[in-house]
Amino acid sequence: MENPKAEKLALFRYGLIAPLVIEALPRGELTRRAEEIASRQYDIPDSRRRDLSVDTLLEWAKRYRQGGLETLAPKARQDRGGSARKLGRMCSLGPDQMGDRIKPGGARRKRSGPLWASSRN
Repeated sequence: MENPKAEKLALFRYGLIAPLVIEALPRGELTRRAEEIASRQYDIPDSRRRDLSVDTLLEWAKRYRQGGLETLAPKARQDRGGSARKLGRMCSLGPDQMGDRIKPGGARRKRSGPLWASSRN
């Protein structure tokens, strides 16, 4: 793994689910162990959260069995910077290239009174 933060989190997650993936367990025992692990609080790397759900632990165990340690690393966000990129592209267009993307006055709302006026009379 290239990202040290991602590797640290993947190793943390593996440390939690190791009792669930080291040996084959019957479904009831797997859930019981996951409940026991989830009943504690943890210092999760780069997070203020301290609790984990049983479903999360079981999902991590499933991912680990299917793809190994790499699958426990957080995925990169696909939407990161999307709005800023779109706005940048729109700002670089000339008025004749805008077409129907922005209509003059389209963003304005009509108000019936001052902002502080109550809608209930």
